Amino acid sequence: MSSLKQLFVEEDLVSCASDHQELRMAPHKCCPNLIWREKVAQWCYDVVDHLGESRGTVYIAMNVLDRYSALNFSARTSEREYEAAALTALFMAIRIAGKVSLAAVDLLRMSRQGVKVQEIVKVGKAMTEQLSWDHRVVTPIEFVHAFVGGTVIDSAFESLQDDQRRRILATATFLCEVAACDSFFTSVSASRVAIAALTESISSQTSIPHEQKHTILHNVTRRSGLHPHTPEISALNTRLHQLCNQEEQCRTDSLNSPHLIPEEDEDDAKMDDHYIPETPHRVVSRERLLPHIVSDYHPQPILPTTGEPQRAVSPTSML
Repeated sequence: MSSLKQLFVEEDLVSCASDHQELRMAPHKCCPNLIWREKVAQWCYDVVDHLGESRGTVYIAMNVLDRYSALNFSARTSEREYEAAALTALFMAIRIAGKVSLAAVDLLRMSRQGVKVQEIVKVGKAMTEQLSWDHRVVTPIEFVHAFVGGTVIDSAFESLQDDQRRRILATATFLCEVAACDSFFTSVSASRVAIAALTESISSQTSIPHEQKHTILHNVTRRSGLHPHTPEISALNTRLHQLCNQEEQCRTDSLNSPHLIPEEDEDDAKMDDHYIPETPHRVVSRERLLPHIVSDYHPQPILPTTGEPQRAVSPTSML
């Protein structure tokens, strides 16, 4: 079985779990406040970069956090409760899919709300009991690499120059990373996020002739069974395009002055029932990560990352 087919099989298996279904059916429950979630996602990237972990780990952490939030949180949830869940989700994601040996106390030093070890243990036990852990969570980045950078490269991608293929891979990978920060994608499968990211990446490459782009996208459709121009994928493409434009604006703004999210904006981002914003509420670039979390953080260049295999860890051994 090819790596791509295996990923689809694994995705189908994990999607059958009740907590994954709950998140798909009620994506508005993924967080009590949009800005909290966005800050957490950016913080997770900050931490995994500092630890030298794969950025795909952040997708797993946010998936764990979103599933737990969908089952437990409401608009009345406090920021401290959400932070405790976020710390626990990242801790578990690193234990499952990471390489470093991390203790909960290492993350507690980064807590803004003064979360205690006892809170992490309590939330961790709830997560292990309420969430499914039978199958690993596959990530959009894994799908992107299976399409573009697999052992057997598709003939359409093989016709590209190495630098063109690297640019497609790097851009699609970056779009997958940005998507993890946006609540719009919480109910979207990893494979669909990857297809949308690939479509947007391929379409943006000015050095590739239109006919060649069409051939590549046709091969992506053939191998995935997902057409890039269906209304569903087109909506995802539009969203990614908006995110990318805001990211570029963030980069421009960050050259002039620091831009932290004002505290008074947070009430405007609270999640009402069935609310998912039609346009990105706020996108924070890597240059705008909160500086107090990891003091010696230096942003890494946008490079393709390989999906690290998740370790077979039983839920009870995570804590």
